Amino acid sequence: MDETTNLLSPQDVRRMLGISRTKAAQILKTEIPTYRIGKVIRVKRADFEAFLTRCRQEPGSSASLGRPSSGGCSKTKLDEEHGSDL
Repeated sequence: MDETTNLLSPQDVRRMLGISRTKAAQILKTEIPTYRIGKVIRVKRADFEAFLTRCRQEPGSSASLGRPSSGGCSKTKLDEEHGSDL
């Protein structure tokens, strides 16, 4: 398998999560490991999927009630300053 098919761009992450560019940038800085080659940033698909697994909330859990912050994973400084847009 071609290794590049396992890499996602920040735009891919943003589209897949349905979030703003600002929120995606914050998540990529604090939640998902990235690779930078010159000006190009990429995320391993496996790292993105691991992030989604960490964010998963079971139905009926107290964490699944209300609006999650930062994709449901951790509250970021951006959330505290501007509120979650998810």
